[in-house]
Amino acid sequence: MKIKFCPQCERKQFTSCFNKNRRQRDGLSAQCKSCAKENMRIYREKNKENPQHKKRHLESVKRYYEKNKNNPEFKEKQRKRAKIYRETHKDEIKIRKKRYRQKNKEKISASAKKYYEKNREKIKKYRDKNKDKFRAIACSKRKENKKNPEWVAKQKERTKKYREKNKEKIKTRRRRYFEENRQKCYESLYRWREKNKEHWKDKMREYARTHREKNKDNPERIKKRKERYEKNKQKPEWVERRQLAIKRWRLKNKKKIAEYKRRSRERMPAGLYIIENTMTSKIYVGCSTQLPRRWSQHKRELNKGDHINSYLQRDYEEYGSSAFKFVVLREYPNDTPLALLEREETKMILENKKKKIPMYNVVVKISSLGPGE
Repeated sequence: MKIKFCPQCERKQFTSCFNKNRRQRDGLSAQCKSCAKENMRIYREKNKENPQHKKRHLESVKRYYEKNKNNPEFKEKQRKRAKIYRETHKDEIKIRKKRYRQKNKEKISASAKKYYEKNREKIKKYRDKNKDKFRAIACSKRKENKKNPEWVAKQKERTKKYREKNKEKIKTRRRRYFEENRQKCYESLYRWREKNKEHWKDKMREYARTHREKNKDNPERIKKRKERYEKNKQKPEWVERRQLAIKRWRLKNKKKIAEYKRRSRERMPAGLYIIENTMTSKIYVGCSTQLPRRWSQHKRELNKGDHINSYLQRDYEEYGSSAFKFVVLREYPNDTPLALLEREETKMILENKKKKIPMYNVVVKISSLGPGE
């Protein structure tokens, strides 16, 4: 290997350490590679703001790039250089990108929309393939940004604006998702309720109160609800699901139901009543410590066809339910003893028999009367 002297660094070096130059006699430049590099750096720093220098430099870079576009060695060099630069200048790149985004928000959004419109199918396919990847990235970003209060406030404002603008769109999307993934939605809802029982109860109470206040005098809303219920009644799946839900609720809230029944019994008045046949003007006299419950019991037995009074049952089957009327004669407080009510009942039956009013009552409880009565 030949040796050459560099006048700048005053060192003898191999010819491989010098750049090629045809103008020189030996075909090599006077300065070594390291000295030439240093000279170029100094020159650039001096002429940073010189427009002529900038133009010349850009032109030379373009010429070099066009010559070596399709050269694989050049491409590999560029990639390596770019990789090293990204790793060493991470913070600088971030700041530069941030500035660019802030200056060119409209431009970026317009270009993104255009690209999305052109490549919709392509983007959808890619997202479907890499669902887990996208979710993981989104979760990690959210976790990082949740700590930042400014980001949280911006996110809330953005969601509010979007919801106000796209109310119908959101509704249709939710309905579609619910119809496609009904079972999944119910399961997630049950899980959430079990975890947040107290919060759920308070939320539902507030919602029910506000809903009642809003729709007190809204007949259209009531009509729609009735229509929806009648439609769903015909669907066997809906009926089964409803029955299962009711069963679950009853098993969970046994104590609550018992308490409610006890309270309702306390509220129910005691008294004397008449079941009148409007077609034949025949009557049935009775008494009970719980009047509304007793009337529902009569109706149930008559519909089943196993009422104690056979005469009343026969006329009910002949004339139908519309011919019979339930009338309360006297009301007593709910803590009145049954013996007192039975006494009043027997007195009334005997009085009606004396007046020769047609009655269904055949048996009279004479034992309920006192010695002087």
